[in-house]
This record gives sequence, C-alpha cells and structure tokens, in this order.
Amino acid sequence: MQSVILKKFDSMVLNILIEQIEFHRLKTDIHILPDFADLCGFTDNEIKKLIQTFANSLETNPRYKLIDLNKLFPMGKSKWIEDSFQLIKNLYDGYIFSPYIDTRIYNPTLVMYLFKQLELLYGQLPESLIDFNVIPDRGRLEYIANLPGGKDLIMELNQNKQIEIPKLTSRFGLTDMLEKSAKTREFMGSYLYFMGMLTMCHSFKSKKKKVLKIPNPVTQTLYIDGITRWIIADPVNRDIGFEAAEQLLCHDRIAPLRKYIEKHVFPTFHWRDRRWANELTIKTIFMCLMVDEMNYLMISERQSRSGYADLAMIIRPDRRHLNLKDILIEFKFINTKKLPVKGIKGQSDTSLFKTGLVKEKLKDARSQAKKYSIELCEEFGNDLKLTTYAVISIGFDRLLYKKL
Repeated sequence: MQSVILKKFDSMVLNILIEQIEFHRLKTDIHILPDFADLCGFTDNEIKKLIQTFANSLETNPRYKLIDLNKLFPMGKSKWIEDSFQLIKNLYDGYIFSPYIDTRIYNPTLVMYLFKQLELLYGQLPESLIDFNVIPDRGRLEYIANLPGGKDLIMELNQNKQIEIPKLTSRFGLTDMLEKSAKTREFMGSYLYFMGMLTMCHSFKSKKKKVLKIPNPVTQTLYIDGITRWIIADPVNRDIGFEAAEQLLCHDRIAPLRKYIEKHVFPTFHWRDRRWANELTIKTIFMCLMVDEMNYLMISERQSRSGYADLAMIIRPDRRHLNLKDILIEFKFINTKKLPVKGIKGQSDTSLFKTGLVKEKLKDARSQAKKYSIELCEEFGNDLKLTTYAVISIGFDRLLYKKL
C-alpha cells in the first residue's frame, strides 16, 4: 500500500514539475526586444560612471582616508580610471541579447564582484578577477561534453570562438533534457546560450543560420579548463605542463614547453583529433597550459585593424612589478604530408627551418606579429614589454619555434 502511495506521489510531483516548466516557458520573452536589450547588464557608459564614482569616493569618503593616493594612482587618477575601464572591458564585455541592435553589455555578476573587491581592498585589484560563483558553469559544459558530439562542439567553440545553429530554441522541458534524440547541435548551442555561456554575434540577424559566440575571456577560461582536462587527463602531468609554461612566462624560455607538448600532449591525439589539426589546435594547447588569470589578460583571436592576433599574454596592470613577460605568439601549422622531408621526428630544428614551406610560414608569422605588436603597444601603452614568438607545428610530430 505504501509503495502505491509513493508511486502516486512521485507521479504527482513529476506532473507539477512539467506544468511549472510549461508555465514559465509560456511567459512572454522580452529579452530580444531592443528596449530591453541592456536590461540585464551594464553598458560602456554605465561602467565608466561606476569607475568615476568609485575613484571620487577614494578621495572623499572618510573610510579611505588612510589610503596613499599617490601610491594608488602613480600615473594619476585619470590613468587609473582608464586602466580600470580597459581591464573590465577586456574581461567582462561582449554579451548581445537582441539581434535588432548592436548593443553589447557587461556581465553584471562579474562587474559587481570586481567593484566589491575594489571596495574591500581600498582600490586595489583582487588576486582573482573571476568571481568563483561562475565556476558552477563548468558543470553545464561537462553536461554538454558528455552528449554525442558535445566535445566536438566545445572544441570548435574554443578554436573558432563561434558556432552556427539553425535557430535558437527555448524548449528545455524534462523530455528535452532526458531524451538523447533531443540533444542536437541546435539544442546544445541554445542551452549554452540561455545558460550564459554563449551570446549572439552582431551578424545574428543578417545570416540564414544563427551565429553564437563566446562572449569574453572569462567565459572562455571555463572552456579552456574543460579542454585541458580532456587532452591532459592526468593531474600530475598537467602540473608538469603548467611548470613548463611558467618557464616561458617568467623566464622567457619556450624550450621546456615545446619539449613537454611534443612528449606528453601530441601522442595523446588519436586519429579522430586529426580533423582539429590546424594552427588553432596548437594555439588551444598553448592556451590550456598558459592560462593564468592571476597575473595575465589572455587575448586570443581578437580582431584588430590588421586581422586577428593569435595569442597574447598581457601582464595585469597591478602585476607589472613582478618578473613576468608580455608574450605574443603567432601560430602556423603544416600538414606532415605537405612537407617533403623523411623522418621528421629525427630532423634537427636547423634542417627543418631550411625547408621552403617552413621558411614561408615563418615569414608570414613575422609579418603578422610585427603589425599586431604595434597595435598592442598602442592599446596597452609604454609599459608593454612584448616578447614575440613564431610557433610552427608540423602535424602532431614536431613543434618549431623562433623568437622574433
């Protein structure tokens, strides 16, 4: 008798859940309307006003009377305000919720986290610029990664910064969440969009398919974290890779990182990964090992006047006093079959750099790096001390590098 009652109770609860989901789904969705596109975030002007207000309070609020403003604003208050704005823009900007207007907004959770930390730390930046309240989003990525085609979708997102789906769907009822047949690319992309892991591209309305993109570097960090766990499953092995990357960031030594990737990462790529084999794959590996939000702003494939810089690691303004390097890397990829050299693994770097195709790739990397270096220096100012590398991968067999 008790089991019958429990079954009836479970059935009743399930029906209530379904009714609640349908009720919420049938509510009017206003988030794509132009008048409400910036309702759930901050605009550029609002961010600038927040920074200005906080900077003024540092000078006038009795709470901050013991602050040495000359130390806090070594280059002046205006420079501090501009640096703070650029930092927030680089990290938290990028969400677009309406295809009808090109209005970008900032993630309010991350913005308010940063201002709260600035308040508590008397104007100083916190060690972490990421609100760890967003870390549960890792579970959403793992949910997608475990679906058929999910890892491919996430790898594509990290490489191309965007995906295309037929349309956005807002149906996430119990049936859709439980049935495998419902887990299409459209479902996965829409799910990540409504969970805040993707946003619209400004060209959303002008294309036949719907284009979704990773909104900002903070969100991309979550993707990178997941991919790192796939390609380097052993945590001890990952730590060795992080230490090799630290040699590059702290001591300008790229050889340990090259050796680690050739020995520990390339052998793990099986035949299915060959479809990802391009310069973006190599860049993804470097990003997984070099990610360091405590000390750096990671800039990847961001559009500039000259195109897209591959990967730049720019020291945070409050970490300039540390023994760290600003790094710019241009990546190139050569299909092993296109290089007329036998026994590539046994060839020296010198001999491989003498081949025509490698010379051509190096020339392209040098030209692109020169343009991007100028633009990065214009954006980040005279404090930028940029070390530039070309990294050329020959399949998953060899990794060449050259300091430019």
